[in-house]
Amino acid sequence: MKYSKIAIAVSATVLLNGCLEVEDKNNSEVVNALQQQNEILSEQDQKKSVTVRGLIVNARDSEPVSSAKITVKTGVETIAEGIVGADGKFSISDLPSNSDLDLIVTSDSDEFMSRAFFFNTEFSEGSNNQQDIGILGVSEAVDVSFTVLNGADNTPVTDLVFKADSSSPSYSGVSSSTFEYLHLSTFDEVNGIYNMTLPRYIDVAATASLDVNKDGEPDYVLESLPFSSGNNITFFSANEGDANEIYLLTADDAAPEEVEYRVALVDEFGDPLLGATVLVNDQYNDDVSATYDAEAGEYVISAAFVQSLSIQIPAFSVGEINYQSASINIGEQNDGRLSVYYSGAADYASYYVSSDTESLSFAIQPQEIVNNVSELEAVLVSEPSKMDSSWNVFYSQSVAVEVSDVTLTNLDAFTVTKGNASTDDLVLAGTTSIVGGIDMAVSVALSKNDTRLTVSPDSLLVAGDSYQYTVGTIEVVATGQTIDLASDSKQFTVPANEEAVFDIAQVRLDNNNYTTNGNAITAQNTAGEASTPFDYDRNVYLVLPSTVNSLQSFTMRRVSIVEDGSSALSIETYNLVENGNVQLNSSALVALAQNETLYTDNINFSIYDGMNLPDVAKAYMRQMYIYLSDSTSSNENSATFEYAYETKSGDVVTGNIKLNVE
Repeated sequence: MKYSKIAIAVSATVLLNGCLEVEDKNNSEVVNALQQQNEILSEQDQKKSVTVRGLIVNARDSEPVSSAKITVKTGVETIAEGIVGADGKFSISDLPSNSDLDLIVTSDSDEFMSRAFFFNTEFSEGSNNQQDIGILGVSEAVDVSFTVLNGADNTPVTDLVFKADSSSPSYSGVSSSTFEYLHLSTFDEVNGIYNMTLPRYIDVAATASLDVNKDGEPDYVLESLPFSSGNNITFFSANEGDANEIYLLTADDAAPEEVEYRVALVDEFGDPLLGATVLVNDQYNDDVSATYDAEAGEYVISAAFVQSLSIQIPAFSVGEINYQSASINIGEQNDGRLSVYYSGAADYASYYVSSDTESLSFAIQPQEIVNNVSELEAVLVSEPSKMDSSWNVFYSQSVAVEVSDVTLTNLDAFTVTKGNASTDDLVLAGTTSIVGGIDMAVSVALSKNDTRLTVSPDSLLVAGDSYQYTVGTIEVVATGQTIDLASDSKQFTVPANEEAVFDIAQVRLDNNNYTTNGNAITAQNTAGEASTPFDYDRNVYLVLPSTVNSLQSFTMRRVSIVEDGSSALSIETYNLVENGNVQLNSSALVALAQNETLYTDNINFSIYDGMNLPDVAKAYMRQMYIYLSDSTSSNENSATFEYAYETKSGDVVTGNIKLNVE
């Protein structure tokens, strides 16, 4: 199998130093003026500086170390090095203020392993303001080994790459330089083990992706949950070197385990109840029904178990006695046990059982419906299907439902009505109305003695969007009573399209000032009135496309800005995606004139209407807290970034990019 190596050094970038390039073309007056401007800029940068001090200690006993050397970097540029700490103390002067920096501690005597610390210098208007960054721990090295075996034949699994991160993040999170300082495993072909060198007294976890061929799907499946984390396996506290063996199964061998379940359904006297339907219906079991073992007095069902399972017992009757629906809910715990609890039973039960068995037995007394006046309950509200987003609600009694009383709402969608769109609406000229939530067409079906309601969308749902199923008024068949339960609803998010391709060129900078290149983006409002926005400095936003959902991690580090043609060092790190989760709230883009009145209703996200970008329902914004006007041909306003991102299939991309403010 082919796979990309995780650790790739961040590629080099040119950092602007705040000065303008001077080229002598026999115009001495212009050259002298530019040189004077450069000197002024350099003096200004030097005045805004910080002196950082701290103490380096051995993580073993917190005693100061004596052989430390320090290197300070801004991205790939070294700005201080060769500073030897005396008794662990250090002081570094003339560091840029309000910047994200890397501090690397090393030892020429191998007293300890090198370690990177990411920190932020404080804002300073003066020269060498003092900043204490505290105590920095380092540790001697230790060699550790891991054993990963194929559970089918006990042979070593050889194609994993473990990585561990012992660097210390700043308040803004993980740095884009993190990949440069990762500890990586090697595989020992002779002994069939993975080896790593880690800091002995610094707690680190070693993690490997189970998606070896980087197709977005795991190639192995864990046999034990304590080491599981999504599509990864993790040795926690790997530096302690006492991890147990891990057993994996290839995805082809890891078919869901078939387990036998035996259910004794009894009345209040403990006598067996016959004629009930006992079934399991989920993404691994399609309405698998039980058979009745008369000798044992049990309903017997074999069903595939994957982390959780619900045994459903629809409402039924024995003679003149009616029983409401019930369910037995089973879930796998991190300690290997199974949790069990009953819903809809005469007596509530919740307990744990061992998972080390091929058969599980339960006894349950369903709740009797007394005089047809027992309250209706939603016994089981399922998660929507990952295949088609259909949804099931399992009621305690037979019900009747009209499709008009069931809704599926896209919570991220909205309707835009502009004032000049129609004369038949109530939106006035010069006003735009944006109303959140769009209902989708659905189909409904009842089954299992009319106790199970299945709702299915009539069309495909949008990947990455959030939806909500809601059941309104329903009728209890036995009594004709109508009721609106609060519990029969479910909010969910459709998985993002991980096959979408992220392109760094789609990242934009915009100041949301209704202009681009100094000119109005929208010339007039919907009343036909001219819009005359002024191109002034406003807070600049990083704008990310929805395809960032295909990334496992994404960090950008701002290294410099150009403000009105003058360049300056400006360092800050933005952690945009971590562990496959976008760290920003989604927003909508709707281009409007500055003098348009915006009316919103039922909107739970931000709407930006002054950006030079196409209208989209979902984008991601990150404020940069720098204030710039548009970049034009005569007046540049821009920012330069280093970036590093990893796709969910494990590929790592690094580079640098310059973005103009729009």
